[in-house]
Amino acid sequence: MSSCVDFLIAGQDTTSTTLRWAMLIMAKHVYVQENMRQEILEVVGTERLPTVADQVKRVTLNDVQIRGHKIPAGTWVNGDVRYIMSNDPVFVKPKEFKPERYLHEDGVTLKRDLVERTLPFSLGKRACAGEGLARVEIFLGPTSTIQHYRILPPEGMEIDLEPNVAATFRNPKPQNLRLEK
Repeated sequence: MSSCVDFLIAGQDTTSTTLRWAMLIMAKHVYVQENMRQEILEVVGTERLPTVADQVKRVTLNDVQIRGHKIPAGTWVNGDVRYIMSNDPVFVKPKEFKPERYLHEDGVTLKRDLVERTLPFSLGKRACAGEGLARVEIFLGPTSTIQHYRILPPEGMEIDLEPNVAATFRNPKPQNLRLEK
């Protein structure tokens, strides 16, 4: 039964929440969306479909001591990826929304050191089993939407990116968006 719950929560909620955030962030940061749209239209066009990154969970094997705190063997340890990435010196101004930080000056080539330090699906043998499917859904959803529409806030409204925190998810607040052809 717990596996069924894991599949439901891990497979559905995380991807749908990521897609909701993606739509809100694109509506809030239209310049990023316009850059994406331009690239999608140049590479894919509009007549065909496009083709095809929260927690690091571990268990301590032995008794350990970290910064004066005793952690017994068998303790579940959850690494907060958001905190880790917010405090990693490789990420300059980590609180600023700057997707271009992942690209070299040519605007095309990925900065491998940053990509490799971004951990949306965790690491190692306990990494997300649905990573492949999630990456496809997270890529295709926004890409095919931007391919045909501009995602905008409703007239005279601002997008609120402050999350509702529920259990382990940081969900976006319910908001309306406007799609423009």
